[in-house]
Amino acid sequence: MTHPAVTVGADSEVIEAVKLMRSTVMKSLPVVLNGRIVGVVSRTDLVRVLTHTDDRLRDEVNGLVRAEGVNWLVDVTNGVVTINGPVTERQRREAEAIVRSVTGVVDVRIPW
Repeated sequence: MTHPAVTVGADSEVIEAVKLMRSTVMKSLPVVLNGRIVGVVSRTDLVRVLTHTDDRLRDEVNGLVRAEGVNWLVDVTNGVVTINGPVTERQRREAEAIVRSVTGVVDVRIPW
């Protein structure tokens, strides 16, 4: 029995390719447009894009945090934003709302 090929669309978000690669053992994915293969995206390609994306997300979240007048520490890895500093439940909800307002954020972590 033949299984359908695992592909990613040319108009797909980067996170879709990341999720596909994380859920399979594939190290690269064919990129398809109108039913035709138009390229291949590799894990290396995604790491390179996400590294630059992480820098942009860190800068954007830091700007929003500073605008709120708080001094929380922001770290971003593979689109996952970690904020250290919020102590109360209200601060944690505010921090999460700030982070989730930024396009491209994959997840939010706020350690106790």
